[in-house]
Amino acid sequence: GRGEEPAGGSKGSSTAASFERAATAEPKGQKLETSEAKIDFAFKVAGPREGRKVAALIVGTDKGQAMVLKAHLTKLKLSTETVGTGSEALDKIGEKPFDIVLCASEVASGMTGLELVREIRRREKLIRGGGGGQMPVIAIVSVKTKDDPELQSSFSANFCKPFDRTVIDSTIQSLLAASEPPPAAAGAGAAAPKRAATAPAPAAAATGGG
Repeated sequence: GRGEEPAGGSKGSSTAASFERAATAEPKGQKLETSEAKIDFAFKVAGPREGRKVAALIVGTDKGQAMVLKAHLTKLKLSTETVGTGSEALDKIGEKPFDIVLCASEVASGMTGLELVREIRRREKLIRGGGGGQMPVIAIVSVKTKDDPELQSSFSANFCKPFDRTVIDSTIQSLLAASEPPPAAAGAGAAAPKRAATAPAPAAAATGGG
């Protein structure tokens, strides 16, 4: 009869409701509010550096660039590890803490450098509860992308190819000084060890020659 809803009406309403939910749902990959997000990942936060080597992670660079960076970081007394993709980097950071990350802005496969640094920041915020410092993440960029405003605002600094070793040295030392974790709690009645004055944070981007 006329009072009955056509057979397709219920399906149409259901489809419309589905589209409405999809339109209002948060886009995939967007950061969830901290109160609603589930921490379903591992993220190791580096502690005090006294008595240990500073740990660096190189992500997504080609073999030649990785060798150059690793050799220079070793001269700076940093321990280094290298991975090929952003997902591998997140897995590695879940296994052990790193003090600094150097990431190609254009990773060959998987997530881009921008996607990786944003995911690192999202996880840091959830783990730290919105407090604490950030692990420096440096972009490895080409001449054509070194002035990209999105890269400059997302990364702690950038290194432009060909690398300027003086710039690498000064930028890494400055970023590490600015992100130095607080010293471990001193024993009862013992004074906390003195620390060198923290260097001022560098500019949003530091580029090498060429």
